[in-house]
Amino acid sequence: MIMDNDAIRLASSLIRIPSVTGSEGEIISFLDSYLADAGFSTEILPSGSLIGIIDGGMPGPTTVLDGHIDTVGIGDESEWSFPPFAGDVADGMIRG
Repeated sequence: MIMDNDAIRLASSLIRIPSVTGSEGEIISFLDSYLADAGFSTEILPSGSLIGIIDGGMPGPTTVLDGHIDTVGIGDESEWSFPPFAGDVADGMIRG
């Protein structure tokens, strides 16, 4: 299986940041910095949402991607077979 190490590092980093609904501040800050470092202009809205914009430098249609950054609660962590915020790679999968 071919894996992109940058994508794996990013996914692992995101998994390691608890972002249960209502407690997304840390992950918003992480993503704000990550996108800014990648050349995006960013804005954190009063609602807590993050907007990242990058100008492709060419005329044409705009692509909009929308996603959630919050997660549901983890329940009883002792029932997990691995730590829910581990973000480690095992058997070719990122766990968390």
